[in-house]
Amino acid sequence: MKSLKPTILSALFALGLVAPNAAFSADLPNTGTYFILNALNDQALEPLGGTPGQNVYLSEYTKSGMQKWTVTRKIDPKTKQPTNRYTIRLAGDSTKLYLAPFPAPNHTSMLDSSPSTYILQSQGDDLLIRSVDRNGDSLCCVANGTSRNDVQIQPKDETSKFQWKFVATDF
Repeated sequence: MKSLKPTILSALFALGLVAPNAAFSADLPNTGTYFILNALNDQALEPLGGTPGQNVYLSEYTKSGMQKWTVTRKIDPKTKQPTNRYTIRLAGDSTKLYLAPFPAPNHTSMLDSSPSTYILQSQGDDLLIRSVDRNGDSLCCVANGTSRNDVQIQPKDETSKFQWKFVATDF
């Protein structure tokens, strides 16, 4: 039986029924510019400033330019099909500032000049944003008692603080 499993998987790959990194859901966003809102509080991702190392927080959703993110869906090089892997970059920025996990766990996310890869998964009407760099831990809202809530990458639980909405922009 052990020798049949690789053969069966190979056949499924060949038939296109199973594909590594494939996006099995039509609900995943395509490459574009989005506001990214937390489902718990409808606050938007927004960096404190537009330079590398700046923290990214959740702020009141105002549709400001600093709340726009360019979301790029990766394409599988073999199948040429879209995957569930993405990079997330501050929109309109010419220096390519990417959303990145803070180097230490349980710290606020930040902007970095190097891209980080995220896996997006459907969660009902919302999305889960999992960090490849953090071995699948997920982006979440952490209340800190101020007008800006923290955005951290933590092990996922079943609360809505881990769920996100991608709202397409006009730009």
